[in-house]
Amino acid sequence: MIRGGHEQVRISGAVNWRLPRLQEAIEKKELQSLEELITMRDFRGRKMGMNYAQARYLLMYLQEKKLLADYYARFRDNAKEDPTGLKTLQAVAAPDGMEAFEKAWRAWVTKVQFNG
Repeated sequence: MIRGGHEQVRISGAVNWRLPRLQEAIEKKELQSLEELITMRDFRGRKMGMNYAQARYLLMYLQEKKLLADYYARFRDNAKEDPTGLKTLQAVAAPDGMEAFEKAWRAWVTKVQFNG
């Protein structure tokens, strides 16, 4: 799409090989909460692969709900006041609280299919 002489690019996340491990962690109740993921200090620690999977599918969920662009814009604009983005996520996507949001996110993740 071209607007005002500038090309508008849209990137869209796709299901990948990380999904089955994420679904297994949810099923076994081994997955940390989204709040723990977002506020962690060492994303690249020993659970780095699972952290990437969880973060990827959180953003894909926001994409599917048409909330990703709004979340990103607010996160970018409020990074000094909300460096983790947790408060921004709550404002954009979790008006009923993180517990309800997480429950809906986990239910969605378990239904996504990987055909790889």
